[in-house]
Amino acid sequence: MAKEEILEVRLFGAFSMQWEDGTPVYVSSIKARALIGLLCLAPAGTHSRAWLQECLWGRAHNQTDRINLRQALTKLRKEFGPRFDDVFTLTTADVAINLDRLRLLGDRRDGRLLEGIDIAESIFQGWLEDKREASTDLGPVLKQPLRRPEELLPSLAVLPLMAVSGADVESHGGDMIALEVIRALSRSKLMNVVSHLSSRQFQVRTISLGEVRESLQVDYVMSGTVRLSGSHVNLEAELLDAETGRILTSLPFETRLDDLLAGRSEMIRKLSNTIGQAVLSASVELAQNTPLPDVPAHALLMSSINLMHRPDIAPFARARRNLEALTSRLPTHSIPKAWLAKWYILAIAQNWSSDVSVDTLMAAKWANEALEANPTCSFSLAIDGMVQNQNIQQIDKARERFDDALEIDPNNAIAWLLKARLHSFTGSSADAVKCARQANLLSPVDPNRYFFQTITATAYLANNEPRKALDLANRSLASNRTHASTLRVKTIALEQLGEHHEAAQVAQSILKLEPSFCIEAYRKSHPATEFSIGGIWADALRSAGIPER
Repeated sequence: MAKEEILEVRLFGAFSMQWEDGTPVYVSSIKARALIGLLCLAPAGTHSRAWLQECLWGRAHNQTDRINLRQALTKLRKEFGPRFDDVFTLTTADVAINLDRLRLLGDRRDGRLLEGIDIAESIFQGWLEDKREASTDLGPVLKQPLRRPEELLPSLAVLPLMAVSGADVESHGGDMIALEVIRALSRSKLMNVVSHLSSRQFQVRTISLGEVRESLQVDYVMSGTVRLSGSHVNLEAELLDAETGRILTSLPFETRLDDLLAGRSEMIRKLSNTIGQAVLSASVELAQNTPLPDVPAHALLMSSINLMHRPDIAPFARARRNLEALTSRLPTHSIPKAWLAKWYILAIAQNWSSDVSVDTLMAAKWANEALEANPTCSFSLAIDGMVQNQNIQQIDKARERFDDALEIDPNNAIAWLLKARLHSFTGSSADAVKCARQANLLSPVDPNRYFFQTITATAYLANNEPRKALDLANRSLASNRTHASTLRVKTIALEQLGEHHEAAQVAQSILKLEPSFCIEAYRKSHPATEFSIGGIWADALRSAGIPER
C-alpha cells in the first residue's frame, strides 16, 4: 500500500469504509464493524485483546471468546486483503489501528454514532452511550471536510412539521409525524433518509432551504404544517427539490388524533407513498430532460427502476440503456448490475425476450458481476436468488441466497418477497404468506408495486385463499395489464372459485399475449411443477382452456 493511501471511515449514520481513491471496503459482520469503531475512537487506536473480547462477547474470558475475536480478525484480514497489515497491528496482547492511515468522515448530522450496530453486551452498550453523548467533539480527526461522492440513491430530509398555532401539543405532533414518516421511508431501499435526530435540529421557522441542503447534503426536503382541530389532525405537506426550491408535490392530509397516537394512522402510509412516488417521478423527469452524461447517478438509477416496471416496451428498453450507462460510469458498484440482472428476468416474464436462453444467461452474468463487486450486498444476493429460482434445479441455491441476503439485512423487502415466491412454488403456503406480508410491511414505497401484489397473490393462492389472490391479482393488473404471471394467477384463482367462464376469458388473454403457451411448456419451465402445488395449478389452467401442447 502506498504511503499516501488513506482509509476513510464513516462512523456516523450508516457505517462505511473506502480507500481515498473511492474503492470501497466491505465488512459484513456487525461485530467486526463495532471492533473497527472501538479502535478508531480509542486512545492511540489501541485496545487490549482481553477488553475487546469482554466488550463484544461478554465477561466469560473463556476459550470461545478468544476464538470469536480471532475469527473476527481473520475475516477482516480476508476482507482487507494485502492491505490489512498496513492498517492493523496485532500482538498477543493488543489490537491496534494505524491512525496515520485513517480519516474519519462526517459528524453527528449524518446520524447517530455507529447507527444500527446493536450489540447486547453491557460493556459495549455503556461505551457506545458515553461516546454518543460526547459525539459533539470527537477530536480534530472528525473535522475533515465532508465530501459528497456521487450517490446511487437520492437523499431526503423530513423536517418536523411546524405548528400552525405554535402550541406545544401541535409542535410535538409535528415532530412525531416526521419521525413516523422517516421510519416508513427508511424501510425502502430506494432512497437514503436522513435520521430524525439530524433533521429535527431544523425545528425552527426561520431556517432556509439552503441551510438544510448544505448541512444535511440532501437532494429533497419534506416540510409542512400541522394543526389540531378537536379530535382530528390536519396537515399540509410538500416535497421540495433541495437544489432549486421547486415544489414537487403538495397535498393535504387528515387523520384522527387517537389513530395517530396509537400508530394506526393510514395517513402516514399515504404520506410516505406520496413522497416516494414524487421522488421517483422527479428522477424520471430529470433523466429525460438532461443529457445522459450529466444526469446524477441517483436520478439515473431511480428513473431506470421506474421505467423498467412500466407495462410498455419502449420505456422498458430505455431502462436497460440507462442502467448500462450507469454501470459504465460506476463500474465498482454492485446495485446497478443487480438491477440489470433483474431487467433480463423481467424481459422474460413480460414475454418481451427475443431469446429466452440468451436473456437467462445475461441475467446470470450481471448477477455474478454484482456479487463480484460486493459479495455481501443484500440486494444483489436476493437478485441472484431470483436468477437461480428461474432454474428448477437451482431452488436450493436460491433459498440459500435469500437466507444470506436476510441475514445481512433483515429489512430487505425484495428478499422477503422472493422468498415468499419460492415458498409458494414449493408448497410451503403458510411461510409464503408470512414472508409476503413482511415484504409489503417493509416496502411502503416501490415502483414495482404490481410485482409485490402478484407474488402476494401467489402466496395466497398456494395457501388455498383464491378470493384474496384474485383481489390482489386484479389490483396488480390495474398497473400492469400484460404481466403474464399475474394473468396466470388470476386464471387459477377464478377456476378455483368456480368462475369458469371468467377464467376461460383470462386464459384466452394469456394465449393472445403468448400464443405458444401450453401446459407442457408450463410444466417444463415453471419451478412449481416439481412440487404438488404446480400440478394443481397446471390442472386449473388446463380446465380454463390452456391447451396441453
